[in-house]
Amino acid sequence: MPAGTPKVTMFGGKTIAPGGCQTFNTSGTFTVPVGVTVINLVGKGGSGNPGNAGNSGGRGAGGSGAAGTSGGFSGGAGGGAGFPAGSAGNPGSAGNAGAASTGFCKTFPGGTAGNGGAAGNVGANGNTGGTGAGAGSAGFIQTAPNNYFASFGGYGGGGAGTCNAGSSPQGGNPGGGNGGLGAYRDTGIYLCPSNGTNIGPVCCQAPANAGCKGNAAGAGGGGGGGGAGNSPGPAGGPGGQGGGRGAAGNAGNPGNPGSAANNTAYNSVPVASGGSYPVNIATGGQINVSWCPQ
Repeated sequence: MPAGTPKVTMFGGKTIAPGGCQTFNTSGTFTVPVGVTVINLVGKGGSGNPGNAGNSGGRGAGGSGAAGTSGGFSGGAGGGAGFPAGSAGNPGSAGNAGAASTGFCKTFPGGTAGNGGAAGNVGANGNTGGTGAGAGSAGFIQTAPNNYFASFGGYGGGGAGTCNAGSSPQGGNPGGGNGGLGAYRDTGIYLCPSNGTNIGPVCCQAPANAGCKGNAAGAGGGGGGGGAGNSPGPAGGPGGQGGGRGAAGNAGNPGNPGSAANNTAYNSVPVASGGSYPVNIATGGQINVSWCPQ
């Protein structure tokens, strides 16, 4: 063929458009080479989005208060119950599928979404009469004129609150159960309490009170009051220790990553020679346009 002859062969005078390709990693416009009427496409959308993290679990149950100790004359009272345990968290929701790339009236799907993370477990329960709670106070005796004796059981320790430890008999904040009052026995009726009972012409006694239950998430119950002693004689028994707080729930697990998109192919796609076609590429996506000599 002589030099300078255009891309025309002597095979019937038909123009031969050479083959080629163009790759789009971002959105743009494809201009069809003159003479090309059929193209092939291979492309994909963006990757799937990760799933959302699971929610944290609730607090563990507060520990129950310990029972007060017998003083010899009367027994100690029981401890209060800790606040019940919370529930496990909820699993995270799935992410969204990756955005699709589009062009030439064709769709190139994105990757599948990641699954949500697993839920967090409930926190550990508090100890019964455990660390962080108020210790019960010791019992004691009082001597009155004319050798009258009064024996008192110790106060129960306050249950641990969600944030602060208890004392005796005050429960910690928020929600720790108060400790119970100790038992009382008096041989002279000079201090008979309102809940006391006369047991003879010159005697009075009152029972020990139970500890109060915890009333906030993770809060411990109060310890029971101690029993009274045989007066005149030893002091009353000590109050029970308040319950410890339940631990915070465990954090949920992070979501799973989304999947990368798979390539989708379309062969022998008709186009108009010399025409312009918009190509929309999702983030991370791609479309490759190729054509054979025509």
